[in-house]
Amino acid sequence: MQLHQDLKASFAATCRTAHALPKPWCWGLGTTDVFGLASELLQAHGVPVAQAPLRAKLVVQSLGKADVQKALHGISPWKSLKALANMQTPPLQMVLPDEQAQHSNARLARQTTKPSGKTKKSALTQTFAPSRPADLDPAKLLIETGAFCVGQDEPVSQVPFAALGPLASGLALTTYQDALPFLQAGKLLLILNPPSDVQTSLISATIRFAARCSMNQEPMIVTGLLVQLGRSCVYQYTAKDTPAVVAMEVACARVTVYQDQWEHDWEDFTNRPVKHVLSVLQCLQTCRNGSECSCPGWHPTADQSSEAVLDVFRRQFFNDSGRPVKWDKATHFAVFVRYVKSLESRVLSASGQHGVYVEPKSEDALRPHSDFQVVWLPQMDYNAVAHKAKCEVDCLGIARTGQRYGLRVHTKDFQRLFTNVKPDAVYLAPGARMVYHCGPWPFGSDRKGIARILKGSQWECRPLQPVQHVPGGLMWSVQAVVEPPVRVLSLQHGQVVITCPDTKSPVSEVDNKVVGQVATVNLCRPSEATNADPWLTNDPWSKAVSSVPTLPAGPPAQPVLQELEQRIEQSILAKLPATDKMEIDDQDHRLQLLEAQVQQLSARQVSLESTVQDNHQQNTAQVQSLQQQMKVQMDLQTHQMQSMLTDQMARIENILAKKPRTE
Repeated sequence: MQLHQDLKASFAATCRTAHALPKPWCWGLGTTDVFGLASELLQAHGVPVAQAPLRAKLVVQSLGKADVQKALHGISPWKSLKALANMQTPPLQMVLPDEQAQHSNARLARQTTKPSGKTKKSALTQTFAPSRPADLDPAKLLIETGAFCVGQDEPVSQVPFAALGPLASGLALTTYQDALPFLQAGKLLLILNPPSDVQTSLISATIRFAARCSMNQEPMIVTGLLVQLGRSCVYQYTAKDTPAVVAMEVACARVTVYQDQWEHDWEDFTNRPVKHVLSVLQCLQTCRNGSECSCPGWHPTADQSSEAVLDVFRRQFFNDSGRPVKWDKATHFAVFVRYVKSLESRVLSASGQHGVYVEPKSEDALRPHSDFQVVWLPQMDYNAVAHKAKCEVDCLGIARTGQRYGLRVHTKDFQRLFTNVKPDAVYLAPGARMVYHCGPWPFGSDRKGIARILKGSQWECRPLQPVQHVPGGLMWSVQAVVEPPVRVLSLQHGQVVITCPDTKSPVSEVDNKVVGQVATVNLCRPSEATNADPWLTNDPWSKAVSSVPTLPAGPPAQPVLQELEQRIEQSILAKLPATDKMEIDDQDHRLQLLEAQVQQLSARQVSLESTVQDNHQQNTAQVQSLQQQMKVQMDLQTHQMQSMLTDQMARIENILAKKPRTE
């Protein structure tokens, strides 16, 4: 105590006599404020400011000061602190549900108010994609001189279509309808929007060429049919010293992460989902330590790309029904990744680990890859499917959609794996599925019995389920890849017909033959000539007129137009010559007689059809009765023959039996 007072007096005396005093930046390191750090961490995760100190004190007292200090100074403070809280019995709830909900709503509000680049990005992606198939007007397109050449790279200029003739020289741009007479007559054209089957004896080839819009001078790439009409062959010019684009073989996949199988915090995953996905798919991480490195990453060579992942797009959170939702209501996250083709087998083998599943797609990411198939196992859980994947050599990885799991396999090994995993199921070759209706089947028929009978008729198909009941049994829906060899099967219970093929027309793909800005493509479309008054369609005073209150209706105006029409009609009738009433009556009589004859013929036709129908039913009944009698007779004769043979065998056995010796 005395030392403290002496030091304090000495410090005061020094301060009074010193000319300048240094600023005390740091008097000492002191002790770590665990309560302050815990309070700040709780505030960042939803705890109100007024409740944060008391909540931090409760957390430190419940979990221990040393453990809390170690967790706060770790790599992931909140994860470590939550792990300590969950280890308590009962678990310690650091953030209340209401506080968590308010924190999530405030976070979503901040995210929605921030300017996002998604709108700009979506606009850029739609810039070069027409919303509907482009039908361009050739009169609004210009081809640069030198884009097409003839002979020894002599440039050919564009000429109007109307100037085509025996002395014309150049390239004409037109539509298929206008070029049809030249194609039939054998007359050089460049046709826009040609059909798939062009019938012509001339030399033609489908090409993609560049053209400019005459309205705004913007370029675009158009697909057309180049038809040679003249003696010299016109070709599309390509410079000899053009640089070649170095492109690698790429693969595309849809990577899905399910929340129920993700082993870490889902909220932390939603902050950086792609980074967490790449942490599981380590083969997509590029390592620059050279080929001598033994890490699971990708080590590119000198002639390969420097990155394993070339493109990441379409990030979206979904719920169980597959609809896009916010991250806090999502059950899984999906993203498309385009990567190096040589890593495809390694990426597919990592599917199913830590809730990450990989679905291979085509290079344009529009459809599933045709080289891979999935054997679905809907009756098995994840552990059983994972065990099957380890036991099957041909399995490339685990697939999942919703709560259904399966084994992904190459198409060439699909049948072998399908037979091993599902020996009792019906195998269908990969291809477009068609649905048929088959029946009637007895009400007690099952799927396996129907599949066995249909397979015996040399038709590979899979019965799905009964669809409706008809006289004689049930109609079943059957899935197949090829058409049935026969449409009628004769079975013991009666005849079975195969009808109603699936006639749904395939979904037409979007025509992307024109590459250019949407505004430019719309400018080059044919203008629709209409005679409508522009003031009727785009009236600048329409809003003002609609806001004006309507006046009450007054007495009806005098029908001046009706009186005028009546006067004109009377004057015209008075000037017409009088017609012969007898001739009109005679014509009416003939029409009535003809109508009566037609009705009589129709009645006779109906009577004849009913007679033919009755005869057909009688003949059918007689044939069925005769078949039944023949069957009964055959059964009776078979029974009699069997009894006679049995009696005969019994007598033979009695004769051949050993008789007892009597001495």
